[in-house]
Amino acid sequence: MDTAKEITDLLDNRVEKLSEIAQDAANNYWTYHILCNKGQKNKSNLGCRLSRRGTQFAISWFTNSYLVKPNQEIKTFSTHLRKGRTSFRYPENVLRKAARAWEIDQVLEAENIFAAVREELNVLGKIRRSLSAQSRLSLKLQNICTPIPPEDNPKDDLQPSVVTKPELSNQALEDIPE
Repeated sequence: MDTAKEITDLLDNRVEKLSEIAQDAANNYWTYHILCNKGQKNKSNLGCRLSRRGTQFAISWFTNSYLVKPNQEIKTFSTHLRKGRTSFRYPENVLRKAARAWEIDQVLEAENIFAAVREELNVLGKIRRSLSAQSRLSLKLQNICTPIPPEDNPKDDLQPSVVTKPELSNQALEDIPE
């Protein structure tokens, strides 16, 4: 069995589990948002989503604004909130500014889950990149080293040896004509 493949499969399984956790948190937020938004004069335009790219995903918060023209359908425009690059979580003040007072606790609870998921995704990405680097180095070493065929001596059959690029000895260097 290929150990790198097994590890990659484990990483993929964990990413899928994290996706489920994040999707559950987003669904809980949306359920609360939809139920509570119905009875509010001051409706919320804040939302969250999971964006998938292959086996990976990203979690983001956004606000919606609407353009209503007579005799036309409503156009929705989404604007992503800024998270920043140095943190796994959206700043609390950004979320508080975008959220309505009645939903802020639910928003912060969801963001706590999202931040933990983002942080673990970051670690899993580092593991994946390290595994990829190790595989490349292993292949490089395999290409550099070539096995020596065993001689007739049975002891040599038990002890595999490796030939690497030869280095010139001092005697060999002295034998080189000038």
